[in-house]
Amino acid sequence: MTSFFRLASFIAFSLMFQACAPSWRVSDITYTKISAGSDVQSNPTYDSIIAPYRNDMQAQMNEVIGHSLVEMPKQKDQPETLLGNFVSDLVFKTVTQSLGLKADACLLNIGGLRSSLPKGNITRGNIFSLAPFENEVVLVEIKSSAVQKLLYYLTQKPQPIAGFTMMAKTDGTILNITGGLASNKESYIIITSDYLANGGDNMDFFKESVGRVATGIKLRDMIINYIKETQVIESKLDQRLQIIQ
Repeated sequence: MTSFFRLASFIAFSLMFQACAPSWRVSDITYTKISAGSDVQSNPTYDSIIAPYRNDMQAQMNEVIGHSLVEMPKQKDQPETLLGNFVSDLVFKTVTQSLGLKADACLLNIGGLRSSLPKGNITRGNIFSLAPFENEVVLVEIKSSAVQKLLYYLTQKPQPIAGFTMMAKTDGTILNITGGLASNKESYIIITSDYLANGGDNMDFFKESVGRVATGIKLRDMIINYIKETQVIESKLDQRLQIIQ
C-alpha cells in the first residue's frame, strides 16, 4: 500500500473514530501538502476494471457528428459572434420548428459557451467542451415591462440572441427593433436556459416571469442533435445586434 493510500485510510479511520466520540472537539487544524508524483503506482486490478469504461468514453467523445465550414471562436465583449449566432439560432429553430412551441425570441449567454468550435470535423467531445454544464432549455413568459429591461440589459452586456434584431445606443436608447420583440403585446415568450431563467448572469428580468415551460432537453444535447441531423454547419454575422455610441 502506498503512502497516499495509507494516509487516506488513516484519515477515514480517524473521522469514524471521532464520530463515535461526540464529546471531542477540534481545537487545531494543520495542513500538509502531499504531492502525488511518479512514486504513486497504478493498480493493475483497478486499471483493468476502469479501462473498458474509459475506452468507451473516449470512443464516444471522438465520434465525429458533423462538419463546420467555418471556425467559430469564443469571443467576449462583442455585439454578436459567429459562435453565439450559431447556438442561439439552432436553439430557436429547434424549439419553434422541431418541437413546435411558440416563442418570440431566444436569449442565451456567451459565458455559458466555454470553448470555440473548429473549422472541419466536429466531435461529440467538442460540444461537451463547448457546453459542459447541465443547463436545460426552457421557455419563459415575461411581460412587456420585463422585456424593456431585457433590451436595456443587451445594450450594456450583449449576449447571443435569435428571433429579433436590434440597434441601440450604449445609453439604452432603442433606435430600431424588428422580429419577435417588435410587436406590441402584453407578454412575450423567450427561449433561454434554466440557469438564466433563474436570474443567472444578473438577468433579473426573468425573475418577473408569469409562466415557464421546461423542454426537458439539455442545451448540450440540443446542439449535438442539431449537428448530427444537419451534418454541415456554418454561421454568419448579420448585424442582429448593433450597439452604437
